[in-house]
Amino acid sequence: MILTVFLRAVFFVGDSRTVGMTDSGYLDSSKTCAQIGVSVDHLSWHMEEVADQNPKNLIVSYGVNDAAIYGSDVDSFLENYASILTDVQTMLPNTTIYVNSILSVKESCQNVYNGDITLYNDALKELCQQNDYIFIDNSEVAEEGADLYSGDGLHFLPDFYPIWLVHIAEAICEQEESSD
Repeated sequence: MILTVFLRAVFFVGDSRTVGMTDSGYLDSSKTCAQIGVSVDHLSWHMEEVADQNPKNLIVSYGVNDAAIYGSDVDSFLENYASILTDVQTMLPNTTIYVNSILSVKESCQNVYNGDITLYNDALKELCQQNDYIFIDNSEVAEEGADLYSGDGLHFLPDFYPIWLVHIAEAICEQEESSD
């Protein structure tokens, strides 16, 4: 029940990990703007599409590809991410923006390292605190679904997505309850 209500009031933007939610049948594609292999720049290219949705809650799930692009240059990553989120907030002032932490990767994943992901997540958390975005810490989800990564160590098996979606729904419910 909580998931059904939650899915009516959200719109997801993201990379291949978000695509996996729709490909696995857990999220309708009309509720997403996601693409394989993209960075947070993807959001800036699809601002009109997101604005047309005018969502109550926007779930932002980028970063793993950015980590491959920026490496340990967290400052450049954060500057770009912050600029794009500012544009979104300006366009959608009544939308609550939720930023998913970047889920960890397995050792078999090449070009992305958990050490960088930890630095990126720390920076994203601070960005959210400074700008009234809501940071969703997914570290527990990654631990709970540790055996649900695909062979590449980056993507997930279908059974991972309900765990992640429930976690996101709970974060939104907590935020809405604390706002009342």
